[in-house]
Amino acid sequence: MKLLPFPFQRIGARWIKKFNGRALLADEPGLGKTVQCILYIRWYLEQGPIVVVCPATIKEHWRRHIVRYLGDLNPKVLEGRVPMPRGLKVDPDRVYIINYDILGKTNDPDSWVNYLKGISPKLVILDENHLIKSRTAQRTKACRHLCQDVPQVIAVSGTPLTNRPAELWTTLNIVRPDVFDSFWSFGARYAGPRKTPWGWQYNGATNIPELHAILKETCMIRRLKENVLDDLPSKTRAVVPLPVSSRKQYKQAEQDFVRWMKKYHKDKANKALKAERLVQMGYLRRLAATLKLPSVISWLQNFLEEGNKLIVFGIHKAVLGALKEKFSKISTFVDGSVTGAARQRAVDRFNKDKNLRLFFGNIQAAGVGWSCTSTSYEAFVEFPWTPGEMTQAEDRLHGMFRGTGQPATYYNLVAEDTIEEKLVELLASKQLVLDQTLDGEAGASGFDLLDRLTESLMRGK
Repeated sequence: MKLLPFPFQRIGARWIKKFNGRALLADEPGLGKTVQCILYIRWYLEQGPIVVVCPATIKEHWRRHIVRYLGDLNPKVLEGRVPMPRGLKVDPDRVYIINYDILGKTNDPDSWVNYLKGISPKLVILDENHLIKSRTAQRTKACRHLCQDVPQVIAVSGTPLTNRPAELWTTLNIVRPDVFDSFWSFGARYAGPRKTPWGWQYNGATNIPELHAILKETCMIRRLKENVLDDLPSKTRAVVPLPVSSRKQYKQAEQDFVRWMKKYHKDKANKALKAERLVQMGYLRRLAATLKLPSVISWLQNFLEEGNKLIVFGIHKAVLGALKEKFSKISTFVDGSVTGAARQRAVDRFNKDKNLRLFFGNIQAAGVGWSCTSTSYEAFVEFPWTPGEMTQAEDRLHGMFRGTGQPATYYNLVAEDTIEEKLVELLASKQLVLDQTLDGEAGASGFDLLDRLTESLMRGK
């Protein structure tokens, strides 16, 4: 498939080339850092293999992008704590995708990090590199070991660089060890060292303009949305596939639905059966959302590292309630039980309180009747039956006097290989009518989405 990047993304790939493939790609979230890495690989990388290290929740995101735009590189997603006996057949034109948590220990000859070290990668991409901010963490040591002697390393993260420079040193040391070779000299100059009874602390920020100048000169690519407004559409949507906690449980439920449909699907005119079909699908939808909750939580934690606020829409109390409980100290919440003055207080707090980073809302209850002015980012963790509800929810931060004046970015956090993927594809279809209903009174077109979704499940596609 042809890749049609924005001009600033082409410029980003050229800047990586300017830095000889050793770069910190630190664009603000929503500017397509994965696309820029893919452009660099396509245009400039002469030889592989390539290793992508990222959080587990976005391994599938990387795989799909590579298949879509670099299909000849045959990406391999690595799973499990250790390589299989005798390892993998190494292909110089292949991409290996692994998450930080399974790299293993550098002193373990059977660990993934030592296996990957042995295939002599020509490029390592460290996505969400803020996850290696600790100098003493095992994952940091593994990444440093993996990248040692690798010709090209690209670190990718939208984390603001003005907060706690000490946490950035590990990445800089991996990307440009020739420039950032000593933490102690770096910390003394840029991390505001402070002597305490427990030793020196490096939690401050000093000489930041100087540090930024050095970063821009040696490795850093950093653009904000406001810098590239002329290139951006007013809305950007991204589908983020997430793994579920029990593939077996979900597949069993889906197979039960298919068996039920094969028994009753001949009587399509029966309204009662259509209503029952909706109930059955509703269970599948709810199960998919529940099984992906651990992945959603991990994704949200990674997003928060970027420093932005986020609106999160869902449907079921069990799903939204679990998220609310996990992030109770930094979130506000609106569902059908939060009404009147309490609802307005929740909205106002999210808009005005910088410490409240997340707004959790039921799509029907919180998807209408208010304007967000504190962020331009929104995520859906569950999806309604009609596209109109999603459009209304999106409009909380898109339009006059809404959002932050920047283009809006929407993330659809989809349970991989479930009914959610099929539902989101149908909701996005241009042929769907926004006022489509599922109450049986709108004629054949009223059940168009339901029928198409059923057909897709029956075909296993």
